[in-house]
Amino acid sequence: MREANDILIARHSEQIYNLGIKPFPLSQPSVAVTRAFGAHAPLKLIGQLKSADLLIRQKALRAAQELLSSKFTYEQCVACGITSTLATLLQDPDTIVRENSASCLTVIARKATGVRKILSSGALITLLDMLQDEEVTVRNEAYKCMAECCHQSAMQIAMVDTTSALGRVLANVQTEEAARAEQGLAILLACALGGDFADNGVDQLIIDGAAMPVLKDLILEGRSAGVQEGAVRLLTRLCSTPDAREQAVSSGLVNVLLPCLTQGSLSLACATLEALMQITIAVQGKQAMAVSGRLPVLVELLEGSSTHLTACLVELVCSCAELPAAKKELKAASAMLEELARTNTNLRMQQTAAQAMQRLL
Repeated sequence: MREANDILIARHSEQIYNLGIKPFPLSQPSVAVTRAFGAHAPLKLIGQLKSADLLIRQKALRAAQELLSSKFTYEQCVACGITSTLATLLQDPDTIVRENSASCLTVIARKATGVRKILSSGALITLLDMLQDEEVTVRNEAYKCMAECCHQSAMQIAMVDTTSALGRVLANVQTEEAARAEQGLAILLACALGGDFADNGVDQLIIDGAAMPVLKDLILEGRSAGVQEGAVRLLTRLCSTPDAREQAVSSGLVNVLLPCLTQGSLSLACATLEALMQITIAVQGKQAMAVSGRLPVLVELLEGSSTHLTACLVELVCSCAELPAAKKELKAASAMLEELARTNTNLRMQQTAAQAMQRLL
Protein backbone atom coordinates (compact mmCIF):
# COMPACT_ATOMS: atom_id res chain seq x y z
CA MET A 1 0.00 0.00 0.00
CA ARG A 2 2.78 2.36 0.88
CA GLU A 3 4.58 1.61 -2.38
CA ALA A 4 1.42 2.34 -4.35
CA ASN A 5 1.13 5.78 -2.66
CA ASP A 6 4.77 6.55 -3.42
CA ILE A 7 4.18 5.68 -7.07
CA LEU A 8 1.14 8.01 -7.24
CA ILE A 9 3.05 10.87 -5.61
CA ALA A 10 5.94 10.42 -8.03
CA ARG A 11 3.58 10.38 -11.01
CA HIS A 12 1.79 13.56 -9.86
CA SER A 13 5.10 15.30 -9.24
CA GLU A 14 6.19 14.44 -12.76
CA GLN A 15 2.96 15.87 -14.20
CA ILE A 16 3.36 19.11 -12.24
CA TYR A 17 6.96 19.42 -13.44
CA ASN A 18 5.97 18.84 -17.06
CA LEU A 19 3.28 21.51 -16.87
CA GLY A 20 5.74 23.95 -15.34
CA ILE A 21 8.30 23.70 -18.16
CA LYS A 22 5.80 24.11 -21.02
CA PRO A 23 5.51 27.67 -22.51
CA PHE A 24 1.71 27.19 -22.71
CA PRO A 25 -0.32 24.62 -20.74
CA LEU A 26 -2.47 23.72 -23.75
CA SER A 27 -2.00 23.88 -27.49
CA GLN A 28 -4.15 26.69 -28.91
CA PRO A 29 -5.11 27.86 -32.43
CA SER A 30 -3.06 30.83 -33.70
CA VAL A 31 -6.08 33.19 -33.45
CA ALA A 32 -7.15 32.15 -29.94
CA VAL A 33 -6.69 34.52 -27.01
CA THR A 34 -7.65 32.88 -23.72
CA ARG A 35 -6.69 32.81 -20.08
CA ALA A 36 -4.82 29.56 -20.83
CA PHE A 37 -1.88 31.67 -21.99
CA GLY A 38 -1.45 33.10 -18.50
CA ALA A 39 1.19 35.82 -18.37
CA HIS A 40 1.73 35.50 -22.14
CA ALA A 41 -1.89 36.48 -22.93
CA PRO A 42 -1.40 40.30 -23.11
CA LEU A 43 1.46 40.06 -25.61
CA LYS A 44 -0.43 37.57 -27.76
CA LEU A 45 -3.52 39.77 -27.53
CA ILE A 46 -1.64 42.84 -28.75
CA GLY A 47 -0.43 40.81 -31.72
CA GLN A 48 -4.01 39.88 -32.58
CA LEU A 49 -5.18 43.49 -32.20
CA LYS A 50 -2.67 44.45 -34.89
CA SER A 51 -3.87 41.70 -37.25
CA ALA A 52 -4.86 42.60 -40.82
CA ASP A 53 -7.86 40.27 -40.45
CA LEU A 54 -10.91 42.28 -39.33
CA LEU A 55 -12.56 39.29 -37.64
CA ILE A 56 -9.45 38.62 -35.55
CA ARG A 57 -9.28 42.28 -34.48
CA GLN A 58 -12.93 42.24 -33.41
CA LYS A 59 -12.51 39.01 -31.42
CA ALA A 60 -9.30 40.28 -29.84
CA LEU A 61 -11.08 43.41 -28.66
CA ARG A 62 -13.69 41.30 -26.88
CA ALA A 63 -10.89 39.37 -25.21
CA ALA A 64 -9.21 42.67 -24.29
CA GLN A 65 -12.36 43.86 -22.53
CA GLU A 66 -12.37 40.66 -20.48
CA LEU A 67 -8.71 40.85 -19.52
CA LEU A 68 -8.82 44.58 -18.70
CA SER A 69 -11.87 44.07 -16.50
CA SER A 70 -9.91 41.72 -14.24
CA LYS A 71 -7.77 43.35 -11.56
CA PHE A 72 -5.31 40.47 -11.98
CA THR A 73 -4.63 41.07 -15.69
CA TYR A 74 -5.31 44.82 -15.97
CA GLU A 75 -1.79 45.81 -14.93
CA GLN A 76 -0.22 43.17 -17.20
CA CYS A 77 -2.10 44.43 -20.23
CA VAL A 78 -1.30 48.10 -19.56
CA ALA A 79 2.37 47.33 -18.86
CA CYS A 80 2.66 45.43 -22.15
CA GLY A 81 1.57 48.50 -24.14
CA ILE A 82 -2.01 47.66 -25.02
CA THR A 83 -3.07 51.31 -24.58
CA SER A 84 -1.14 52.61 -27.59
CA THR A 85 -2.48 49.74 -29.72
CA LEU A 86 -6.05 50.58 -28.72
CA ALA A 87 -5.40 54.27 -29.41
CA THR A 88 -4.40 53.36 -32.97
CA LEU A 89 -7.55 51.27 -33.42
CA LEU A 90 -9.69 54.32 -32.60
CA GLN A 91 -9.08 55.32 -36.23
CA ASP A 92 -9.93 51.90 -37.67
CA PRO A 93 -12.32 51.99 -40.67
CA ASP A 94 -14.59 49.43 -39.00
CA THR A 95 -17.32 50.79 -36.71
CA ILE A 96 -17.26 47.85 -34.29
CA VAL A 97 -13.49 48.13 -33.88
CA ARG A 98 -13.67 51.86 -33.15
CA GLU A 99 -16.55 51.37 -30.72
CA ASN A 100 -14.91 48.51 -28.78
CA SER A 101 -11.51 50.24 -28.73
CA ALA A 102 -13.08 53.24 -27.00
CA SER A 103 -14.88 50.87 -24.63
CA CYS A 104 -11.56 49.22 -23.69
CA LEU A 105 -9.97 52.62 -23.09
CA THR A 106 -12.89 53.48 -20.78
CA VAL A 107 -11.92 50.52 -18.61
CA ILE A 108 -8.25 51.57 -18.69
CA ALA A 109 -9.25 55.11 -17.64
CA ARG A 110 -10.66 53.89 -14.32
CA LYS A 111 -7.18 54.29 -12.84
CA ALA A 112 -4.97 57.38 -12.89
CA THR A 113 -2.09 55.39 -14.38
CA GLY A 114 -4.39 54.30 -17.19
CA VAL A 115 -5.36 57.89 -18.00
CA ARG A 116 -1.70 58.89 -18.16
CA LYS A 117 -1.09 56.01 -20.58
CA ILE A 118 -4.00 57.18 -22.72
CA LEU A 119 -2.59 60.70 -22.86
CA SER A 120 0.93 59.51 -23.69
CA SER A 121 -0.50 57.44 -26.55
CA GLY A 122 -1.87 60.61 -28.17
CA ALA A 123 -5.47 59.42 -28.02
CA LEU A 124 -6.99 62.70 -26.78
CA ILE A 125 -7.31 64.39 -30.18
CA THR A 126 -8.72 61.21 -31.71
CA LEU A 127 -11.31 60.93 -28.92
CA LEU A 128 -12.32 64.55 -29.49
CA ASP A 129 -12.78 63.78 -33.19
CA MET A 130 -14.85 60.71 -32.33
CA LEU A 131 -17.38 62.91 -30.53
CA GLN A 132 -18.52 63.84 -34.06
CA ASP A 133 -18.33 60.32 -35.53
CA GLU A 134 -21.12 59.48 -37.99
CA GLU A 135 -21.98 56.31 -36.05
CA VAL A 136 -24.09 56.89 -32.93
CA THR A 137 -22.64 53.84 -31.12
CA VAL A 138 -19.10 55.15 -31.63
CA ARG A 139 -20.07 58.58 -30.29
CA ASN A 140 -21.67 56.92 -27.27
CA GLU A 141 -18.45 55.12 -26.37
CA ALA A 142 -16.32 58.20 -27.06
CA TYR A 143 -18.38 60.28 -24.62
CA LYS A 144 -18.22 57.52 -22.01
CA CYS A 145 -14.44 57.29 -22.39
CA MET A 146 -13.94 61.07 -22.16
CA ALA A 147 -16.22 61.32 -19.13
CA GLU A 148 -14.33 58.52 -17.36
CA CYS A 149 -10.95 60.07 -18.22
CA CYS A 150 -12.02 63.48 -16.90
CA HIS A 151 -12.42 62.07 -13.39
CA GLN A 152 -8.62 62.26 -13.26
CA SER A 153 -6.71 65.54 -12.96
CA ALA A 154 -4.23 64.52 -15.70
CA MET A 155 -7.00 64.53 -18.32
CA GLN A 156 -8.53 67.73 -16.93
CA ILE A 157 -5.17 69.49 -17.31
CA ALA A 158 -4.70 68.06 -20.82
CA MET A 159 -8.16 69.26 -21.88
CA VAL A 160 -7.48 72.77 -20.61
CA ASP A 161 -4.04 72.84 -22.27
CA THR A 162 -5.30 71.52 -25.63
CA THR A 163 -6.31 74.39 -27.88
CA SER A 164 -10.09 74.67 -28.38
CA ALA A 165 -10.74 71.27 -26.76
CA LEU A 166 -13.32 72.63 -24.31
CA GLY A 167 -14.92 74.77 -27.01
CA ARG A 168 -15.28 71.72 -29.26
CA VAL A 169 -17.02 69.72 -26.54
CA LEU A 170 -19.36 72.64 -25.79
CA ALA A 171 -20.28 73.02 -29.47
CA ASN A 172 -21.02 69.30 -29.74
CA VAL A 173 -23.19 69.33 -26.62
CA GLN A 174 -25.57 71.87 -28.14
CA THR A 175 -26.57 69.50 -30.96
CA GLU A 176 -26.40 66.14 -29.15
CA GLU A 177 -29.26 64.09 -27.76
CA ALA A 178 -29.90 64.21 -24.02
CA ALA A 179 -27.70 61.37 -22.69
CA ARG A 180 -24.59 62.42 -24.61
CA ALA A 181 -25.26 66.11 -23.88
CA GLU A 182 -25.31 65.32 -20.15
CA GLN A 183 -21.98 63.50 -20.44
CA GLY A 184 -20.50 66.40 -22.40
CA LEU A 185 -21.58 68.87 -19.72
CA ALA A 186 -20.11 66.58 -17.04
CA ILE A 187 -16.79 66.62 -18.94
CA LEU A 188 -16.79 70.43 -19.08
CA LEU A 189 -17.78 70.80 -15.43
CA ALA A 190 -14.99 68.42 -14.33
CA CYS A 191 -12.44 70.51 -16.24
CA ALA A 192 -13.85 73.75 -14.79
CA LEU A 193 -13.82 72.44 -11.22
CA GLY A 194 -10.24 71.13 -11.20
CA GLY A 195 -7.23 72.60 -9.39
CA ASP A 196 -5.30 75.78 -10.13
CA PHE A 197 -5.52 75.10 -13.88
CA ALA A 198 -9.34 75.25 -13.84
CA ASP A 199 -9.47 79.06 -14.09
CA ASN A 200 -7.81 78.81 -17.50
CA GLY A 201 -10.54 76.38 -18.52
CA VAL A 202 -13.22 78.81 -17.36
CA ASP A 203 -11.62 81.61 -19.37
CA GLN A 204 -11.54 79.39 -22.47
CA LEU A 205 -15.24 78.61 -22.19
CA ILE A 206 -16.17 82.25 -21.66
CA ILE A 207 -13.99 83.71 -24.40
CA ASP A 208 -13.23 81.00 -26.95
CA GLY A 209 -16.31 78.86 -26.50
CA ALA A 210 -18.86 81.69 -26.27
CA ALA A 211 -20.46 79.65 -23.52
CA MET A 212 -23.33 81.90 -22.46
CA PRO A 213 -25.48 81.66 -25.64
CA VAL A 214 -24.95 77.88 -25.71
CA LEU A 215 -25.87 77.45 -22.03
CA LYS A 216 -28.93 79.65 -22.53
CA ASP A 217 -30.10 77.30 -25.28
CA LEU A 218 -29.45 74.24 -23.09
CA ILE A 219 -31.43 75.66 -20.14
CA LEU A 220 -34.49 76.66 -22.16
CA GLU A 221 -37.73 74.84 -21.45
CA GLY A 222 -38.06 71.73 -23.59
CA ARG A 223 -34.62 70.34 -22.83
CA SER A 224 -34.36 67.29 -20.58
CA ALA A 225 -34.07 67.94 -16.83
CA GLY A 226 -30.59 66.37 -16.76
CA VAL A 227 -29.29 68.63 -19.52
CA GLN A 228 -30.84 71.70 -17.88
CA GLU A 229 -29.29 70.89 -14.52
CA GLY A 230 -25.88 70.14 -16.05
CA ALA A 231 -25.94 73.45 -17.93
CA VAL A 232 -27.01 75.37 -14.81
CA ARG A 233 -24.22 73.83 -12.71
CA LEU A 234 -21.65 74.71 -15.38
CA LEU A 235 -23.05 78.25 -15.52
CA THR A 236 -22.67 78.54 -11.73
CA ARG A 237 -18.99 77.63 -12.00
CA LEU A 238 -18.38 80.04 -14.88
CA CYS A 239 -20.08 82.90 -13.04
CA SER A 240 -17.40 82.84 -10.38
CA THR A 241 -15.70 85.50 -12.54
CA PRO A 242 -16.95 89.11 -12.99
CA ASP A 243 -16.76 88.94 -16.81
CA ALA A 244 -18.95 85.84 -16.87
CA ARG A 245 -21.57 87.45 -14.63
CA GLU A 246 -21.75 90.41 -16.99
CA GLN A 247 -22.05 88.09 -20.00
CA ALA A 248 -24.76 86.04 -18.26
CA VAL A 249 -26.87 89.15 -17.66
CA SER A 250 -26.38 90.54 -21.17
CA SER A 251 -27.29 87.14 -22.66
CA GLY A 252 -30.64 87.18 -20.84
CA LEU A 253 -29.88 84.17 -18.69
CA VAL A 254 -31.68 85.53 -15.63
CA ASN A 255 -35.05 85.34 -17.41
CA VAL A 256 -34.23 81.84 -18.66
CA LEU A 257 -33.22 80.61 -15.19
CA LEU A 258 -36.21 81.89 -13.23
CA PRO A 259 -38.78 79.42 -14.67
CA CYS A 260 -36.51 76.55 -13.55
CA LEU A 261 -37.33 77.45 -9.93
CA THR A 262 -40.89 76.22 -10.27
CA GLN A 263 -41.03 73.99 -13.35
CA GLY A 264 -38.40 71.40 -12.56
CA SER A 265 -37.16 69.06 -9.86
CA LEU A 266 -35.91 70.10 -6.43
CA SER A 267 -32.37 69.38 -7.57
CA LEU A 268 -32.78 71.70 -10.58
CA ALA A 269 -34.33 74.40 -8.37
CA CYS A 270 -31.37 74.25 -5.95
CA ALA A 271 -28.88 74.42 -8.83
CA THR A 272 -30.77 77.37 -10.31
CA LEU A 273 -30.72 79.29 -7.02
CA GLU A 274 -26.96 78.73 -6.74
CA ALA A 275 -26.50 80.13 -10.26
CA LEU A 276 -28.67 83.16 -9.50
CA MET A 277 -26.74 83.76 -6.28
CA GLN A 278 -23.53 83.96 -8.32
CA ILE A 279 -25.05 86.22 -10.98
CA THR A 280 -26.57 88.63 -8.45
CA ILE A 281 -23.19 89.31 -6.91
CA ALA A 282 -22.99 91.83 -9.75
CA VAL A 283 -25.24 94.91 -9.62
CA GLN A 284 -26.40 94.15 -13.16
CA GLY A 285 -27.60 90.78 -11.92
CA LYS A 286 -29.67 92.36 -9.16
CA GLN A 287 -31.15 94.79 -11.67
CA ALA A 288 -32.05 91.96 -14.03
CA MET A 289 -33.83 90.18 -11.18
CA ALA A 290 -35.75 93.36 -10.29
CA VAL A 291 -36.99 94.04 -13.82
CA SER A 292 -37.89 90.38 -14.44
CA GLY A 293 -41.12 90.71 -12.43
CA ARG A 294 -40.48 87.31 -10.81
CA LEU A 295 -39.29 88.44 -7.37
CA PRO A 296 -42.64 87.50 -5.74
CA VAL A 297 -41.89 83.91 -6.77
CA LEU A 298 -38.95 83.95 -4.34
CA VAL A 299 -41.29 84.95 -1.54
CA GLU A 300 -43.74 82.15 -2.40
CA LEU A 301 -40.96 79.58 -2.51
CA LEU A 302 -39.57 80.78 0.82
CA GLU A 303 -42.84 79.97 2.58
CA GLY A 304 -42.86 76.27 1.70
CA SER A 305 -39.36 75.09 0.82
CA SER A 306 -36.94 72.38 1.93
CA THR A 307 -33.97 73.12 4.17
CA HIS A 308 -31.35 73.49 1.42
CA LEU A 309 -33.73 75.40 -0.82
CA THR A 310 -34.55 77.76 2.04
CA ALA A 311 -30.87 78.46 2.67
CA CYS A 312 -30.31 79.36 -1.00
CA LEU A 313 -33.50 81.45 -1.14
CA VAL A 314 -32.53 83.48 1.92
CA GLU A 315 -29.10 84.15 0.40
CA LEU A 316 -30.69 85.25 -2.88
CA VAL A 317 -33.30 87.46 -1.19
CA CYS A 318 -30.54 89.04 0.91
CA SER A 319 -28.51 89.74 -2.23
CA CYS A 320 -31.41 91.24 -4.20
CA ALA A 321 -32.54 93.32 -1.19
CA GLU A 322 -29.46 95.51 -1.65
CA LEU A 323 -31.20 97.06 -4.65
CA PRO A 324 -33.79 99.71 -3.69
CA ALA A 325 -35.98 98.78 -6.67
CA ALA A 326 -36.37 95.22 -5.36
CA LYS A 327 -37.31 96.05 -1.76
CA LYS A 328 -41.02 96.64 -2.40
CA GLU A 329 -41.62 93.23 -4.00
CA LEU A 330 -39.52 91.40 -1.39
CA LYS A 331 -41.14 93.15 1.58
CA ALA A 332 -43.64 90.30 1.92
CA ALA A 333 -40.78 87.99 2.91
CA SER A 334 -40.08 89.98 6.11
CA ALA A 335 -42.28 87.83 8.38
CA MET A 336 -40.70 84.61 7.15
CA LEU A 337 -37.21 86.07 7.48
CA GLU A 338 -37.96 87.20 11.04
CA GLU A 339 -39.10 83.71 11.99
CA LEU A 340 -35.96 82.14 10.47
CA ALA A 341 -33.72 84.62 12.26
CA ARG A 342 -35.42 83.79 15.56
CA THR A 343 -35.99 80.02 15.40
CA ASN A 344 -33.62 78.45 12.89
CA THR A 345 -30.83 76.39 14.44
CA ASN A 346 -28.35 77.17 11.66
CA LEU A 347 -26.23 80.15 12.70
CA ARG A 348 -25.43 81.22 9.13
CA MET A 349 -29.13 81.07 8.22
CA GLN A 350 -29.99 83.24 11.24
CA GLN A 351 -27.35 85.81 10.30
CA THR A 352 -28.34 85.93 6.62
CA ALA A 353 -32.05 86.24 7.45
CA ALA A 354 -31.33 89.06 9.91
CA GLN A 355 -29.19 90.82 7.30
CA ALA A 356 -31.95 90.51 4.69
CA MET A 357 -34.44 92.02 7.15
CA GLN A 358 -32.16 94.98 7.74
CA ARG A 359 -31.88 95.59 4.00
CA LEU A 360 -35.65 95.44 3.54
CA LEU A 361 -36.28 98.21 6.13
